[in-house]
Amino acid sequence: MKKIAVVFAVVSLLPLGSVVAQDGSDFEYVLPAFAFHLVGVDENLWSSEVYISNPSSVPANVRLGEFMPGRMVIPEPCLPPQGIPREVPPFTTIVWPARDVAFEMGCATEMVGGLTFVADRTVSIVSRMVNEKVEDRPVEEGFIPGFGLEIPAPGADTATVPGERLMLPALVWHPKACADPTFETSIGFVNLEDRRVTITLSFPGEDRPDYVFINHRPVSDRMEISVRARGWKQVTFRPPLGDGPEECRPAEVFDLVVDPDGAVIGYATVVDRSTQDGRLVIPVPITEEAVGAAD
Repeated sequence: MKKIAVVFAVVSLLPLGSVVAQDGSDFEYVLPAFAFHLVGVDENLWSSEVYISNPSSVPANVRLGEFMPGRMVIPEPCLPPQGIPREVPPFTTIVWPARDVAFEMGCATEMVGGLTFVADRTVSIVSRMVNEKVEDRPVEEGFIPGFGLEIPAPGADTATVPGERLMLPALVWHPKACADPTFETSIGFVNLEDRRVTITLSFPGEDRPDYVFINHRPVSDRMEISVRARGWKQVTFRPPLGDGPEECRPAEVFDLVVDPDGAVIGYATVVDRSTQDGRLVIPVPITEEAVGAAD
């Protein structure tokens, strides 16, 4: 029987914690959620395609930086992690498939976590996390067929700073579903600190349920997500269940306030389980203004 190695340590191809090189020539981008052959709900299978666009008139060189797990499975390491740059010609977009990332990270067979890219000039990086659970559809060379969720990779310098508060807007849940809830909300963070970071969630205003379920665990007081150093974590966020059919109601929109105690980049997903269609939610900074300040 082959020995399976489940790796939880950070895999890094650049100095940990670097955002911009000392000479200012390198730029780090953080993809807050990356997957390769990740098994999900209803036997869904998720993998990421990464698109790197160079909007300048000179070539750009981009390489993998750091994988912040999550989870990574390496049955038999084939190579040490690689850091070979890929050239992106002027005014061109290249595709970096998940299988190539997994190979360069030591021949992983399953991955989920945050992933950084290092470029020698400004580029645009966005991924499409695709559900590969597709039947009777042809596979185009270099592309994965299936429903996809677009996830951008912002610069590492956009991570939260001490005291910064965020809002996760337009989330959806189904507190009083007549049957199985139609919508499911998940919340994820990648931790750029060399220490554990705690993110506190709260509802704006005083209208909040008595408890919620975070990863199927009822939480009634402080809603917290703890992410290990240089790591990634995603949780499901579900409402209390109704007591009977007389309480059935449509799905509802809600918002959350996010208070991290360190540098993180976060996101949320809202999935319609009737179609498996997903929507990405990007946090927005909270602005504190005195009443009447706009008058």
